[in-house]
Amino acid sequence: MTIQNNIAGKLIPIGAAHIISQCAIIAAEHQLNTLLSDQPISIREIAKKLNFTVEGTWKFIRVLDALELVTLKENLITASELTPHLDYFLGIHITDGYAAIEQLEATLKGKESSWQAHYGKTFYEYLNSYPEKSQIFTDWCRKTANAWLTAVFPMYDFSPYSTIVDMAGGNGELLSMILTNHPKAHGILFELPAIIEQAKEQWVESEFTQRLSYCSGDFFIHAPTEGDLYIISRALLNWNDTDAIQIINQCYKNMSKGSKLLIIDFVLPEKSHASYFNFVLSDINLYGTMLGSNRTKQEWMGLLQKTQFHSNFVYNSNEESMSTLPICLLEATKL
Repeated sequence: MTIQNNIAGKLIPIGAAHIISQCAIIAAEHQLNTLLSDQPISIREIAKKLNFTVEGTWKFIRVLDALELVTLKENLITASELTPHLDYFLGIHITDGYAAIEQLEATLKGKESSWQAHYGKTFYEYLNSYPEKSQIFTDWCRKTANAWLTAVFPMYDFSPYSTIVDMAGGNGELLSMILTNHPKAHGILFELPAIIEQAKEQWVESEFTQRLSYCSGDFFIHAPTEGDLYIISRALLNWNDTDAIQIINQCYKNMSKGSKLLIIDFVLPEKSHASYFNFVLSDINLYGTMLGSNRTKQEWMGLLQKTQFHSNFVYNSNEESMSTLPICLLEATKL
């Protein structure tokens, strides 16, 4: 088989994708972001700090430079715009997922998630078995939240609500922003017990601490009853449709008439969108890791129609904007 140069140029990066991700993970694990600044440092000095050979460091840094994760000029290295964010690659679903994704074919055949095929446990069972890894995942979710949280507020008015329940709200980053912007609102953070304890420590001295309550539990079987707005943000993408419907219906069961559910999540954009490739990669990674999904507009609307809310919902998104991460908001009212 003869491959033309222009074809080979497209195939090589695809075949080398595992090398790219492994270099990024190594850079993050060795905290290269803490070793680099705008002050140049030589290859030899970095090799010594990393405990790598000089030859190996040359090859390693050249790849990172090509990816714009660092800047290499002659034999001097400086931080790039991306260097401070190397810890993005330390998410457990990335580091530990590297081995699990080798079992992706099992998922594609409908057997089980690649994570379970490799580790013998679902993703969340795995996190529960290793509290330190669960903490890393929680921290990763918190650190990456700002990339999409800021896009929510121009799209939705939280001012009409007096009690806002954030279901599986992590450490409460979204809820904290809502309470800061709306000083008359009261918030209830609903999460697993260990995360609730962390959140209490994080917000104990905040200006809204008297307006923030905590409730621990499992959103498959329980939800607070006091809210007039229930939020599920960046959570349902981690679950298949059956589980997502159960979570939504559990909210419905505990909501009072007239209260609203607000789902905030990513939406898989059209092929023409600048983020399309990133989102289809994320989609199959979610599928392999936890049988989750980045849903299209049609899939989101179809999901809600299968819940107890039926067709009583409003869809809104920013997916037409090419400069932002595409997110959608679905508001449903319990009649």
